[in-house]
Amino acid sequence: MTLIIKRTIRKAIRVSKVVAGMGAGLGVCWWPYLKRKPQKIYLLPKWLWTCVFGAPHMAGYPWFSFEAVEWLEKFLKKDMKIFEWGSGGSTSYFAQKVNAVISVESNPEWYKKVSEVLKKKNITNCQYLLKEPKLSDLPNYPTTDSNYQGLDFEDYCKTIDGYPDGHFDLVSVDGLARPFCIRHALKKIKPGGFLMLDDSEQPRHTKGIEELRALKRQDFTSPKFYIYYCHFVTTWQKPL
Repeated sequence: MTLIIKRTIRKAIRVSKVVAGMGAGLGVCWWPYLKRKPQKIYLLPKWLWTCVFGAPHMAGYPWFSFEAVEWLEKFLKKDMKIFEWGSGGSTSYFAQKVNAVISVESNPEWYKKVSEVLKKKNITNCQYLLKEPKLSDLPNYPTTDSNYQGLDFEDYCKTIDGYPDGHFDLVSVDGLARPFCIRHALKKIKPGGFLMLDDSEQPRHTKGIEELRALKRQDFTSPKFYIYYCHFVTTWQKPL
């Protein structure tokens, strides 16, 4: 009986946290968002479902803002090539939409998990690379993430250098050391192609990258799966 009571209490606590989070999300994120864009009300049930049952971001769906995913649905074509820093549900999603994907990951544990998903889905058009950072007192390619201080992400960021200029239709930046990734990415994007940056509301990701000012910018700010605040994704398009 004691075990049953403990399980019941734990379940009640989890439910109360979900309900509290949903209430916060509805007030802080969804209410102002739908005031601006009432036509997006159809996204709300999708968000509510994932608040209760979890997000499918490892089941072949990218963990970007809903509006960014809608943009991808319209943009992606079967003959395209994509490069991404930071893997996950986006990796198998991209691979099922385009001709070829190059995905770079820095975390070996996460790399193993995503590799298993790719294998299970029998995805063969994705070159999935593990590029772990190296210990360094003075890293050339540091990250602003406090959890990774004293690590150099140079190999990780320079992976894209092995491909021809103007090779990729889309480069997605959603990993670590993002400013360095962006700098190496720009010349590898096709004319008319796009750079996509997740968490683009954080100035530290684009600080000092003047080249972005010359590119056409589009922001996608909206809710995303089970997160209780609006999420920011930005694309920059290279001129034709």
